[in-house]
Amino acid sequence: MPARHYRIASNTMSGGRKGHDTEHAWDKNTGPLLKTINNERKWRKFTWLVNHYELARLIIPANQNFTNPISVNFQKNKKMIRSGIYTLGIIVLTGILVPAYAQPGTDTTWKRGGNIGINLSQVSLSQWAAGGDNAVGFNLQFNYFANYKKAKHLWNNRLELDYGLNKTKSDGTKKTNDKIYLSSTYGYEIAKNWYASGLMTFQTQFAKGYDYNVDPDVFISRFMSPGYLLIGAGFTWTPKSWFTATFTPATWRGTFVSSKILSDQGDFGVTPGKHLFSEFGANLRMEAKYEFLKNMTVFSRLNLYSNYLKDPQNVDISWDVQLNMAINQWFSCNITTNMIYDNDTKILQKDGTKGPRLQFKEALAVGFQVTF
Repeated sequence: MPARHYRIASNTMSGGRKGHDTEHAWDKNTGPLLKTINNERKWRKFTWLVNHYELARLIIPANQNFTNPISVNFQKNKKMIRSGIYTLGIIVLTGILVPAYAQPGTDTTWKRGGNIGINLSQVSLSQWAAGGDNAVGFNLQFNYFANYKKAKHLWNNRLELDYGLNKTKSDGTKKTNDKIYLSSTYGYEIAKNWYASGLMTFQTQFAKGYDYNVDPDVFISRFMSPGYLLIGAGFTWTPKSWFTATFTPATWRGTFVSSKILSDQGDFGVTPGKHLFSEFGANLRMEAKYEFLKNMTVFSRLNLYSNYLKDPQNVDISWDVQLNMAINQWFSCNITTNMIYDNDTKILQKDGTKGPRLQFKEALAVGFQVTF
């Protein structure tokens, strides 16, 4: 495939005539660079950006050696990787929110909604006789659902993002919340309120996690360490508009551990040195969202999973409950609880032993929230 040629819209370059091919119009410093880029197949789609001389000089220095245009080592540049993940998250959110508001208001096949909120806390002490420590913290939360129902088709989708930090003068910065959760269920009606369905859920976190109960702090998790992917087939029951239950007796669950350190330790059930732990079993998920008083809504999700291949009697439990109390249009109070029992997640104890334990987290937050 021959290299593309572009015409220069500006006549500011010396020695170049308006309308001539770029390889003749560019100056002696930039011309060889453009030829090199044009000869690189990977950069042919990129060259359309460089249709103006001044823009090109900003993007690519004229004296840069481009023997290999893609020269950035992403493994070493952790900040760039993190920025890329956050950028991808913004793109995903944009892709969800824009269609949500682009649809006409008369469309009844889709029901969409959610909330986004930020909670802030701050303590400042100066010569305080009772003691204490300066502290500042925040928590960002985003919840969104998009449910489709038409004729015999049912398609429910939910996205949950949660991230929080707390900083004190003595202990530094510590993570308090971290969650990425995505769920999608498709069903085809076979009887009243009964659907033959398929289920997919994905869950991981944004940043590194540490166990602060030991000294020094121990690295125990990060993005995709662990990452959980669950795919199952079964049935969905919707007896009420506010309650849904999905039972998938044929369910594969994969636990991903991308970190070499955690993989070598055999954390989260993986064989030491491996990065994936596969299970096959049955999953039951029950969800309820109910407004029991005006401006007071409770959301509950219970997941039960049994692995046919190993210790099926040890059922993994994940139960999330969120109570939302709207104060007014802009402020609200939230109480969130999370209870987890995973037979393959070994918790380090103070005596040095590891084993499955019941995990529990509770959070109370008051702050700014927009519901849509």
